[in-house]
Amino acid sequence: PAHINYSQYLHQGVYSLIFAVILSAVVLTMIFQQESSVSGDRMLKGLALVWIAQNLLLIGGVVLRLKHYVDAYQFSELRVYVAAFLVLVTFGFLALGRHVLVGLSFNRLIFTIVCATLVMFFGMQFLDVAGWVAGKNVALWKADRARVLDMEYLQSVGASGWPALREVAESEGAPAYASRAREHLRAVAASERVRLQQADWRSWQH
Repeated sequence: PAHINYSQYLHQGVYSLIFAVILSAVVLTMIFQQESSVSGDRMLKGLALVWIAQNLLLIGGVVLRLKHYVDAYQFSELRVYVAAFLVLVTFGFLALGRHVLVGLSFNRLIFTIVCATLVMFFGMQFLDVAGWVAGKNVALWKADRARVLDMEYLQSVGASGWPALREVAESEGAPAYASRAREHLRAVAASERVRLQQADWRSWQH
């Protein structure tokens, strides 16, 4: 819409999704915790699955808003984490749908969702998200020089962004970006030399 920017548009979608997730999860879980004569009703199950499908459609809308945001600006770590959140919410609704259809216990449902959350958090700590974001933003910029490359963000990601900065520094046809990247890398190299000279065994790590 014309009256809001891409950030506000995405945030509105995320807030709506969070509200819908909490509302539907609480209501459906309470309904299907009742006796089998109630929870086993076919019409009730059908309505519950329609509600879950509606929430999945809402997730798709947030994904589209996120895509518009990235297309208009660029990737960032927070935007990657929003995508991870959407994957987790989608899994949660699929688990809830299975709970409605099969009639799994509430404890089993909670255990499944908690395990999925822990697996995602545990797995993502081994991923260099900042390095991927920096490399992806530079690749998109090199493919379309009309895009604006956020050098401040690229410099802020630290060591993970150095290979991407080197690509910018060695690029042709964008002297302003290349000059700024070279200047930042020279400053980084100087500070690293000082740090390594002052480092001792207490800073070692595997």
